[in-house]
Amino acid sequence: ELLDAARTDSLATVPGAARVVRRRGDSALGVLAAHVEFGNSGDETSAAAAFSGAYWLTPDPDGTWRLRERITGGGRIVSHHLAIDLAPGEGIAVRDTLTWDGATDAGASLRLNHLARVTRVEDLAGTPVAFVAAGGLLWLDLPTGPSTVVLEYTIDVSRDRPFDANAGRFADSFGHLRPQYAWHPYVGLDDAAMVRLTVRAPIDLPIATDLPQSRGADGAVHAASVTPVAPLALFHDRAWVPREVQVAGIRFALFADTAFRPTLDSLAGAVRWTAGLLAKRFGAPRREYLAVVQVRSLTDVGWPFMSNRVIAAGRSGGRLLVTGARHRAFFGHEVAHAWTRPSGAGRHFLSEGWATYAESLLLHDAFGAEAVAAFWEEQRALYRTGGFEGRDALRTDDDNRGVSYAKGAWVLRMLEDRIGQATFDRGFRAYMALPAGAVRDVDAFISAMAQAGAADIRGFLEPWLSSTVLPRIAVSVGNDVLTVRQLQDGPVHPLRVELMLRTPMAGQVIAVDLDRRVVTA
Repeated sequence: ELLDAARTDSLATVPGAARVVRRRGDSALGVLAAHVEFGNSGDETSAAAAFSGAYWLTPDPDGTWRLRERITGGGRIVSHHLAIDLAPGEGIAVRDTLTWDGATDAGASLRLNHLARVTRVEDLAGTPVAFVAAGGLLWLDLPTGPSTVVLEYTIDVSRDRPFDANAGRFADSFGHLRPQYAWHPYVGLDDAAMVRLTVRAPIDLPIATDLPQSRGADGAVHAASVTPVAPLALFHDRAWVPREVQVAGIRFALFADTAFRPTLDSLAGAVRWTAGLLAKRFGAPRREYLAVVQVRSLTDVGWPFMSNRVIAAGRSGGRLLVTGARHRAFFGHEVAHAWTRPSGAGRHFLSEGWATYAESLLLHDAFGAEAVAAFWEEQRALYRTGGFEGRDALRTDDDNRGVSYAKGAWVLRMLEDRIGQATFDRGFRAYMALPAGAVRDVDAFISAMAQAGAADIRGFLEPWLSSTVLPRIAVSVGNDVLTVRQLQDGPVHPLRVELMLRTPMAGQVIAVDLDRRVVTA
């Protein structure tokens, strides 16, 4: 689709690399990389990931080499130690001491912004390590098993245009880099690695990372994760007056100027209310640090995204709760992310779906059952008008294309209705209590629910997670037999359907457990 758009819209396709880097018998390992210029370099790097990568090639009998297999799942990043020099209005220089655990003999294929200029890759003994950096790909010639390299590179962020700043932008006095800008290496946005980082910048420039941080005597900002974290964001703004308070056991920080609204007191109150309400059912949050960061380079008003421990705002944060024509708990949605740390398959179902579900609890507490009923109908409409039907599945929504919000929340609501609130809450507590470093994908969630007493939980959830379509139901009556069918392609979705049968004399409600393609009653 991207290449078709490039041809149609006359976008520039930039060749990056086409190189054979290893031989294995009759096969060769090739690195192919390129990108299309259409906007922000971070978005271009994300799009290029569909092509740029390492491939096994094999020869045909006539000697023509063919792409046989793209390398996926070749290993993981265990840790980063990032030393960052930040130049406002210009860019960053990074030294990353990166530990890799290789699972194949195909080296390490990582994402890194295509503007990055890599100047050094060495092992800890100072021996150069072969690499390819092009088209948003960083390929490192690393063996199977653990290895550590020192990587140095620069990124001229100022080359990105201010009108297309979603992934990243540096103005003269403020700027941001989101994870999808790929300003540091990662395999995918689903990565989880231990991180230590140091940011050096002019002493009068406030810096915010998306981890708990402190400023040293040398003026540098230091931060470290206590558990593996997703790829990082980085922010700065000369106008900020950083402040922080303790709220419900959470160290809550605000990085914003004095004109920012809502105020620190209002935000702290919203955190306290959200934490108290969710803790009653699901226990204390799993994160002891939370920050709100004003991002003047991104938007005017609102809560556009969350990254690890940071809720990003625009120039102002917008409303905390909305009722009337729409019903949303925008800020509470972001705070609710502090309860889950999902990874792997179905990560966005367990993050965005969960946080949208949590909004329903907050809206019920604030406005009552009528507002919540309207909220669920709005979520249903958002799914139906979002273009997700027949395209996106919850289990494979790796790029967070949007299906996980409305459909994910609805699936959690249906699960709660099916197994009961007590079992639902126990299962969520068990999932949230998984230790640091444990697999936290949707299969771990299903196991936690099963251990909490949810019967046949996989049989119920799997069709909703794996199918790209909703069930379609047809009902017919003939010869005193009621027949209910599921018509959609793909798996049968276990459902309980209530039908009203009306005759000239009376009406009757019949409940049908639709656990097969066709059920009669």
